[in-house]
Amino acid sequence: MFDWNGSTYAIALLVAAASHTIVLQIYQRFNMLTAAKIKTAVTGVVYKKALNLANCSRRQFTTGEVVNLISADAQQLMDLAVNLNLLWSAPFQILLAVFFLWQDLGPSVLAGIAVLVLVIPLNAVVASRMKQLKTKVSLSRLENFLSGEELKLRDVQTEYLGGHAVGFTGASFRWDKTGRPALRDLNMKIPDGSLVAVVGQVGAGKSSLLSSILGEMEKVEGLIQRKGSVAYVSQQAWIQNATLQENILFGSEMNEKLYHAVLEACCLLPDIELLQDGDQTEIGERGVNLSGGQKQRVSLARAVYSGADIYLLDDPLSAVDVHVGRQLLDRVIGPTGLMNSKARQLRC
Repeated sequence: MFDWNGSTYAIALLVAAASHTIVLQIYQRFNMLTAAKIKTAVTGVVYKKALNLANCSRRQFTTGEVVNLISADAQQLMDLAVNLNLLWSAPFQILLAVFFLWQDLGPSVLAGIAVLVLVIPLNAVVASRMKQLKTKVSLSRLENFLSGEELKLRDVQTEYLGGHAVGFTGASFRWDKTGRPALRDLNMKIPDGSLVAVVGQVGAGKSSLLSSILGEMEKVEGLIQRKGSVAYVSQQAWIQNATLQENILFGSEMNEKLYHAVLEACCLLPDIELLQDGDQTEIGERGVNLSGGQKQRVSLARAVYSGADIYLLDDPLSAVDVHVGRQLLDRVIGPTGLMNSKARQLRC
C-alpha cells in the first residue's frame, strides 16, 4: 500500500531544500552586489584622491601604497560587508538548531550545547578580534591617505584676461611648503592664439613653469590667472588600457570630421593602417604595443581633439624623428596647424 505520509515528507523536504537554495543564492547575490558597490566606491575615492594629491603628499605615499589601498584594504571592507549579516543570523540559526534537536533528543542535547557554549564563543571572539584588527588597519590606512594634503587649485584664478590666456604678476612657486621657491617673481602674459617656446638648460625650471599653470605647484606670493580649459601633453605619454580611438576621444563625443583631421595632422593614419583592427585595436597597459613615437602622437592627438583653450606641451617632439616632428609642427603646433587659434606653451 502506498505511504502518503512518507511521500509528503519527502516532497516537503525537497521543496524546503530547493527553497533554501534559491533564497540563499538571492541573498548571496544582493550581499555580493552591496559589497562590490562598497569596494567600487572606496576605489573611486582613492583614485580621485590620488589625482588631487599635493606634491608633499605624493612623496609621502608611494605608488605601491596606493595600489595596496585599492587591492587589499578595499577588498578587506568588501569581505566585511559580505560577512556582516552573520553577526545576527549565526546566533539565530544556532537557536533554531538547538530547538529542533531538543524536540528529537530531549535532555541529551545538553551535552552538545555545553560544547557549543565553550567552543563557539571562543572561536567567535578570536575570529571577530582578528577581523576587527584587519579592518581597523585598513580603515586607518585609508583615513591617513584620504586626509593627505590636496592641490590648491584656487591658487590659479580662472577669470577674464582680455586678449590673454595666462598671466603672471609677481608670482613665485615652490614644490612643497618646506622647499625653496623654484620660480621667483614671474611677470608675463601669454596672448590668445600665440605660440610661446620655453627654452633653457637642464634644471632651469621649464617643466615647473608648466606645472605652475596647471596648479600643481604651491604659490608663495603674487597672482596667476588663467582662462578657459587646459590640455596638457606630458613628456612621457600617458596611455590608458583601451582602444586607440578611445584613447583619443577620452570620453568626448565622436566628430568624424574632426577625428579624421586630428589623425591626419598627428601622422597616425599610416600607423592605423598597420594595426590589425585599425583604430579599434586594443592598446595594452601603458601602450605596450605602441612605439614611443606612436604613444606620444596619440597623447598629442587626445589633446588636440579635446578642443581646449590652452595647450601645455612638455617636449612632445622628443620621442619622434625629425621628419615626423616637422610635420607635427606644421600641421598641429605651428601657426598653420590645428592649434593655431589657441594659446600654446611649448617646452623644448
